[in-house]
Amino acid sequence: AQRRLAAYSAVDQEQDRLWNDCNRILGRAIFHTAANKSEVDKLFDEAKAVRPSPKYGAILPNAKDSRSIMRERSRQRHKLPSRPSGNQDNRLVHGDCLKLIPRLEDDSIDVILTDPPYSDEGWTPWSDKSEVIHDAEKTLLKQIEVIAKAVGLALPKLRERACIFMFFPLDYVDMLLCRLRSVIPPSKNVVWQVLVWDKQTTPKTGGTRYFSHQAEAIVCCNLGDRPLNAVGGRTLHGNILGYPKVPADKAYSAWKPIELLKRLIELTTDRGDMVLDCFAGAGSTGVACNDLERRFILFEKNE
Repeated sequence: AQRRLAAYSAVDQEQDRLWNDCNRILGRAIFHTAANKSEVDKLFDEAKAVRPSPKYGAILPNAKDSRSIMRERSRQRHKLPSRPSGNQDNRLVHGDCLKLIPRLEDDSIDVILTDPPYSDEGWTPWSDKSEVIHDAEKTLLKQIEVIAKAVGLALPKLRERACIFMFFPLDYVDMLLCRLRSVIPPSKNVVWQVLVWDKQTTPKTGGTRYFSHQAEAIVCCNLGDRPLNAVGGRTLHGNILGYPKVPADKAYSAWKPIELLKRLIELTTDRGDMVLDCFAGAGSTGVACNDLERRFILFEKNE
């Protein structure tokens, strides 16, 4: 590759840059937004100003035709389906994820990032008003089965190299891991990890018989051989993530920090990738994706 690069003229190197930029835009399937159409037009204006070479001359003279050619080549290269015009990828859907996930296109999701409910009764496995810890089997097993079913339905929808993140109480993360290991086969080339979200504050509620919960687990399931992205110039990343907890309010009590979600998304996706949140809650995942130019699908059962 170094010998080939050295052999290129300055013109070919400039056109290589333009080609890669266009593939970055078109190949990540975000061509439908007006901003990126303008960006593509600008790139092709630059390309037309550069002297054509045999390598690119066939596609550069006419910008309009060239966009169609490169868009189709990018879809073939990245194995992306043809998409209609208009911003139809980002979706917030009201409904049960167990009914909605089967409707998704196979091999279309890059990351699942979700914060599943720990109880269908609106209360946590521990009580903040007493010193009695509720029986985890009564509060969590039912929800773990729902989570496991959702993951099983989502497996065919994931790309070959994908990642799953799920928030869960540290005290009971072993129960979730055990169940998910029975759903996702080792043949998927799985790397299992438990990340720790340090909320950087000591809770004001709790009991005298147990330690207060100032951290939360994030189950990470990395499928395939995709390496983590370099973020902030760093290629190695620790498993303890410190982000201040978002204060609860009457509308929603389990907010997750946008910056924490963005960190997880940045490490495992590229621009234009698709993120699925099966239990969207307040929609924080969608906000994080929008800030990072990722596409998203959010499912939420509650109104």
